[in-house]
Amino acid sequence: MATILVIDDDADIRETVSDLLAEHGYSVLGASDSSSALRHLRSDGIDFILMDYAFPVPAEGDAFMRAKATDPRTAAIPLVVMSGYHLSQVDGAHAVLRKPFDAEALLALVRDLTRPRDEIADGKGK
Repeated sequence: MATILVIDDDADIRETVSDLLAEHGYSVLGASDSSSALRHLRSDGIDFILMDYAFPVPAEGDAFMRAKATDPRTAAIPLVVMSGYHLSQVDGAHAVLRKPFDAEALLALVRDLTRPRDEIADGKGK
């Protein structure tokens, strides 16, 4: 099963989301700031990123996303932004989930974006 990096400076949200994902068989790592998030991203075989946009300010999210995008080893990793802001899209993100979000919607999005790449290319797995 996929390894997911959950990035949020709010420990309660990070733990709740991590517990939900772990209950559904995912391996989950957590980070509360950009330096620990980047450390995990570069060394822990991350398959998917779920990130609070403003952890603790939007500049942190932007800086993390730029670093991810410019590294050829991490650029293709799917990233979903969680946000309390009214964002319809964020450059570099595959999707935006508005907080608070439905657990089933989160799980469906994670399942879709963590399918093996050959299934996505073939249109299978739905």
